[in-house]
Amino acid sequence: MHACWCQFIPFTENYNLDAAVRIKNEVGMPVIVVGGIRTLESMTSIISNHGMDAISLCRPLICEPDIPIRIKNGTFTRSQCANCNLCTIHCDSKQPTRCHAKKGNLQ
Repeated sequence: MHACWCQFIPFTENYNLDAAVRIKNEVGMPVIVVGGIRTLESMTSIISNHGMDAISLCRPLICEPDIPIRIKNGTFTRSQCANCNLCTIHCDSKQPTRCHAKKGNLQ
């Protein structure tokens, strides 16, 4: 990963959780949180300890579309998503959205 990418937007796990909790405390409807959720431990804690109704994954599922199956089978702990954002940069291209850095190899 190029060093300059990390300088612009440093990655923080669960980066929208605090805002989602505040929203949940103000509205009388289900709240789904998205943003930086990378581990099964975080997913479980977000639902159990922070009162969220659901979580949403984007980049981890682009990197590993089988995450829901692996969660169900008990074989998932952490996403391999490198948080490089290349999938989001290239999502408007004519090519299918895909992970460009799976297993640490920028493609």
